[in-house]
Amino acid sequence: MKAISSAKPSVLMAAIFAISAVAITGCSSDKDTKAVDRVDEAASLARVQELEARAAALKGNMPAATEAAPAADGSASTNASAKPAIKMPDISTIPDDEYGAAVKRGLQIANHTYKELPNNVGNQLNCTSCHLGNGSEAYAAPWNNMTSIYPVYRSRAGRVNVI
Repeated sequence: MKAISSAKPSVLMAAIFAISAVAITGCSSDKDTKAVDRVDEAASLARVQELEARAAALKGNMPAATEAAPAADGSASTNASAKPAIKMPDISTIPDDEYGAAVKRGLQIANHTYKELPNNVGNQLNCTSCHLGNGSEAYAAPWNNMTSIYPVYRSRAGRVNVI
């Protein structure tokens, strides 16, 4: 005890630091860390494969990128770089019943979201501010086939989101 108390403080601190370093490194194992990383990596790869399979299944419902979109005059466009056309039902086909009323209300909310639900929207945006062409424009967050995607678990929110 006398030898420890007579030692210089810097030597004593160095000894405590060295003992602490040995104790800390002795408690961890690189093999454990790698095993956990491999399990996480396998889970991530499985999720990516699942999403790729789902995307391949959904791809069959989208028109090909080279498919001609109708031009403004009604004739077929021959521009190969045109966006694929997403065919949406005509509004006149909405039935005149309870279901049709719900569809019409949904269209009203989508097109006039800020006016219809002002407490749910910021910056005076409407759903169709992002979902262009009333949710029918390819590569602009289209709504077609959404019922096959939802409900979906979102890890960021930690819950299942429903349509």
